[in-house]
Parts: sequence; C-alpha cells; structure tokens
Amino acid sequence: DTTSGSVIITGGYTSQVVSRYDVYGHVEDLPQLIEGRAYHGCGSFMRVDGTQVLMVAGGYNGGPLSSTTEVLTTDSTAWTMVTPLPRAVSGVRGVTLGNTLYMTGGEDDDFNDRAEVMEWNDEKQEWVENGKLQMARSFHSVSIIQLEGEVMDYCG
Repeated sequence: DTTSGSVIITGGYTSQVVSRYDVYGHVEDLPQLIEGRAYHGCGSFMRVDGTQVLMVAGGYNGGPLSSTTEVLTTDSTAWTMVTPLPRAVSGVRGVTLGNTLYMTGGEDDDFNDRAEVMEWNDEKQEWVENGKLQMARSFHSVSIIQLEGEVMDYCG
C-alpha cells in the first residue's frame, strides 16, 4: 500500500481475509475477497486520477485453479471482478514496475510452469501478454530493487 506505508496480506488457503499491517502490527481488516484463494498473484497500482487499486489474480481455492481477477479501490467498500487472466494458474506472482502491474509465470492445470508476463491494461480493463520469462517458473519470488540509481526487477 503505497499510500500509507503499510503491507497488505491477501487470502490464504480458501481464505477471503485481507489485512493491512504496518511496522507496529495489524492495522485493520479490509473488505473480504469475493473468492478465497492461495498461491495467487497480487499487487497494486495508481490510476491516473490518483485512486489506488489493489489486485489479486489466479490461484487455488481447494478446487480447480482460478483465472479470476479481483480489484479493490481506495474509494470502494467491496472487491469487484474484472477481466480474468487468459488461463487458470497458481503460483503466479505480481509485481508493479513504472505504475504498471504485471503477473509473471505460474503453473497451469496440467502442472506446467508458464513463462508469460501478463500486463494489466487498466484503461481497457484487460490482460495483455507483454513478454516471456527466460525460464518458465511458478511459486517464485519477485521484487523491485534500487541498484545504483536504476530500478531493477528481481525474480528468484
């Protein structure tokens, strides 16, 4: 959550709980997800009007893998469904770079790791394939780091 210096934790195995924490601990629970999910991707970005958007996509909820995408804006009281990912995946990871949210990799229904990098186009409300990871992967880590004045995307 870039607007409050806190961290948002979403879901967990079949959990719909969304909580905000700061350096002192639990701050508040936010509106619950529509679908409980684990192994999903998540992230946030700012719309051009200054509204912050939290997003979750894909994952697993005890049944088939999910492709659904949910968003919660700072001016909303509930999550809403938007355009789903092109395929159901778990172990997908989200990262925001240059105020654009990307979902990377994931594992499909056939247990194949995926290499796609999907970009959320907020204006068109759709996912667009932006490229591919050098190596297909799932359940990986991704973070943005500052290195000698340049912002770099780190995947592990």
